[in-house]
Amino acid sequence: MNNGEIVLGLSAHFFNWEALPLAFKVAVDPRVETVYLKVNNPFFEKLMRIIRKRFGGYLVERANFQRHFLKHRKTPRLIGLAADQRPSRQETRYWTPFMNKKTSFFEGPEKLAKRFGLSLFFSKVHKPKRGYYEYTLYPLGQPPFSEKDHSITDRFIQLVEQNIKEEPPLYLWSHNRWKNSP
Repeated sequence: MNNGEIVLGLSAHFFNWEALPLAFKVAVDPRVETVYLKVNNPFFEKLMRIIRKRFGGYLVERANFQRHFLKHRKTPRLIGLAADQRPSRQETRYWTPFMNKKTSFFEGPEKLAKRFGLSLFFSKVHKPKRGYYEYTLYPLGQPPFSEKDHSITDRFIQLVEQNIKEEPPLYLWSHNRWKNSP
């Protein structure tokens, strides 16, 4: 990020994932963009935008991300993605075991990194005590990449599973990763 590059930061839905962009802003002070899924209720959409932007983060709605990325592809920044979202049936192309059950995953972060030569890392969360969170960064890949499909996604999944096994109460189980089946 300090070398004038775009970096993808992948995380999972661990409590408090809203604190992660703040941690990056404090630690390295890059331009931090968070890709988010718009909330259907206007009141809660406005509230979530206020919460997510209050420490200087920049939000990009998922539906507009591709256009926004291409428009700003020369702007150095950290792009944060909670990459464990459940794709819709139309978006699903990659099924793989996750927590011992066949689960769908987005391919976007890996395809984006390989196409544009972006480095990626995973942010593991640990809660040592109430109100305190520690984030550890693990490299997921950097250019040049191997041509093996899903190698980055598989590594991401492995690290998410490891984080869940170490901190099961912190994972957002309610977002129902297994709603769809192959």
